[in-house]
Amino acid sequence: MNAPIAIRQPQAAAILYDKKQLDLIWRTVAKDCTADEFSVFVETCRALQLNPLRRQVYAFVYNKGDPDKRQLTIVTAISGFRAVAARTGNYRPGDTTWTINQARTERDQEIAKARRIEDLAERAKRLALIDQLYPIDPANPEGIEKATVSVWQFSHCEWHEHKADAFWSEFAPVKEEAEDYDYVDTGEVWPDTGKPKKKKVARGTVERRLDPKTQWPKMPRLMIAKCAEALALRQAWPDDFANVYEESEVDKAKMLDLTASELADLGATESRMEKAGVGLGLLMTFDDLGTLVDVPYGKVFDRCDEHMAKLKDEPSALALWWDRNRVPLREFWARDKSAALALKETFERYSAEVQTGVKDAQDDNGGDA
Repeated sequence: MNAPIAIRQPQAAAILYDKKQLDLIWRTVAKDCTADEFSVFVETCRALQLNPLRRQVYAFVYNKGDPDKRQLTIVTAISGFRAVAARTGNYRPGDTTWTINQARTERDQEIAKARRIEDLAERAKRLALIDQLYPIDPANPEGIEKATVSVWQFSHCEWHEHKADAFWSEFAPVKEEAEDYDYVDTGEVWPDTGKPKKKKVARGTVERRLDPKTQWPKMPRLMIAKCAEALALRQAWPDDFANVYEESEVDKAKMLDLTASELADLGATESRMEKAGVGLGLLMTFDDLGTLVDVPYGKVFDRCDEHMAKLKDEPSALALWWDRNRVPLREFWARDKSAALALKETFERYSAEVQTGVKDAQDDNGGDA
């Protein structure tokens, strides 16, 4: 069978706007833009051959109230991304997959088992227990770790696949909501009005959840997949998508009111912290009182292995420690499967050695031990 070939599509006609259309665009799609920003936006639309009146592209201005941080970002809908890629004549879509975390996977498995219970009362009881053991995270209700999207580019007489991962923690617009808020004076004033600047400070319990003003709570899989697709398209055609962002990519930035560069710096900082294990770890206990200790991910294996070695001759204490830490150990398994399995093998080996020792002692004493 002959391999598919790419056919160069005819270039779309340049988009021209009359005065009324430009006025309409400025009043609707780009209403926050200054004159210079609007000119940049229109020229970008013409260069990309996308129509803002069809919502293929629009402008978003960060930090509108701060002249020093004010930043225009050109936002393109995923349909606009695909239109630009299709016009190259060497594009075809690929596959989309989602990676689900271990806790959500276990929850779904337990729910599937519970639904097979014929007794309705027992089934309801079991489902209620599952909700307690595997609560839904408001910041990630579907338990998505990442989405992976591939696109294909035809080059040098063959198709090349470009894959990109979009991690939930990097794109999802998660906000902290409190029971109430206080507005505290910052000591600064607004330059235009002279009124004091105040910041919002949470009061009471704070809960992390998805920003309800976005589509993420309703369509989490679709939103993270669009981020991954935009990354893949940008990887394949960097010139065509330079400084252009898909709308789902900037939802987190909108919520935080950060510029694109500030959001990138934030992501880089989070990555460095995760690699260094600074402020990121598991809450575990290693004493009889149940005192919680924050153990960096990079030190979990060594700390647990050392502690189990101390308890290997005390089977009840070892079993109690393992049971107390079953939740953080499950999370550790999701992050580092091989290391977590090694810990489990060590635990089972120590337990088996103690049981063997007890049995041998019983045999030596005629079963009286």
